[in-house]
Amino acid sequence: MPNSSTTTKKRVLVGFSGGVDSTAAVLFLRDAGYEVGALFIDVLGAEADSVRLNAAALADQMKLPFYSVNVAERFKQQVIEPFCKDYLLGRTPNPCVICNPLIKFRVLSEQADLYDYPWIATGHYARIDRPNQPGMGFGEETMADVGHETATIDCLERTVDCSIRQAYCLPKDQSYMLYRLEQTVLRRLLLPLGEVASKQAVREKVRRTGLLNADQRDSQEICFVDEAQRIELIEFFNRESGEGRLKKEEVYQAGDFGDQLGNFVDQAGNILGRHGGIARYTIGQRKNLGISLGRPMYVTKINAQTNTVVLGDDSDLFHSSITVEDVVFTQKDDADLAGTAGTPGPTVLVKIRSAAKAAPARLCDWQAEQRLLTINFEEAQRAPAPGQSAVFYIGDRLIGGGIINS
Repeated sequence: MPNSSTTTKKRVLVGFSGGVDSTAAVLFLRDAGYEVGALFIDVLGAEADSVRLNAAALADQMKLPFYSVNVAERFKQQVIEPFCKDYLLGRTPNPCVICNPLIKFRVLSEQADLYDYPWIATGHYARIDRPNQPGMGFGEETMADVGHETATIDCLERTVDCSIRQAYCLPKDQSYMLYRLEQTVLRRLLLPLGEVASKQAVREKVRRTGLLNADQRDSQEICFVDEAQRIELIEFFNRESGEGRLKKEEVYQAGDFGDQLGNFVDQAGNILGRHGGIARYTIGQRKNLGISLGRPMYVTKINAQTNTVVLGDDSDLFHSSITVEDVVFTQKDDADLAGTAGTPGPTVLVKIRSAAKAAPARLCDWQAEQRLLTINFEEAQRAPAPGQSAVFYIGDRLIGGGIINS
């Protein structure tokens, strides 16, 4: 466990990629009086050497203690392989949702304990809500200057359960990606960028220090592969996967994608043509289907067991109810907001994609042991995709979420 003595309680280890957001997080924390260390979490091994070296050089320029840890094998096993497998099962995964609790924040916590940092921090745009403790007010660029009460470092506690709230800069809010973090992480987590009014304020903060990364482009959503190479990665995994990773009852046929051609069918099951392997498609997709039917058609369902891709009209994409599995709640009491059989819970807000608008809904049929529930929306939602996450809010407070099953 980290030491909580007075000599170390103001020490914070920041997940540091060398990008503008993690750089700004360091600067805001320093302004707030923290002694800051920088940790580069290497998830790609040799492929990330240049990024790691740039981060180390920037840390040196900023006079930061710099640490680096290679977790490429863990990342491959816990993030990349499940990502590929999900696509082969006709699902649309969100690897960041899985990486954050299993890799990024777990490793950050482990290394913070190793190097005696009681606090951890990242450049995510979200806020940590500590009961009876106001926001930090990390500098003049934060919302502290528009009437929000702020805390001092010494009053923060790491022993009380916390909540996640959306960032003040809603266009950049990343709370959706953090819904699976446990209290052991949240109690010691600082997120200075959640209190910043805009991305421009973040860039200006870095620019005023004279650092050269102030105008660096935002990183891509999936760090380990771009969309153009996604199919190639999945094909490689499919060829290399041995017995035990993919079962025949789970996926139609192991081997090259050329062996996985199947049928496009309509809503009634009539064959419309041939597809090039179900991993090439996602729910709601219209372009690059490889088939022309004289009118816009969308992927409405993917069935891995029959190796079929169902096409339909845009109206076929709307659903008023979805089932969600592997559900977690941020605080124990938040589960009380999920209704049991025959008794729906109160109205909450649910996001079915990170960029989606939160929609009013009720959480129903909560099965605590199986961690399953049903979400009934007030208005039908377009293209909920199995494998993506449904994340629950009360106002701007995140209360939990789970993986969309159907």
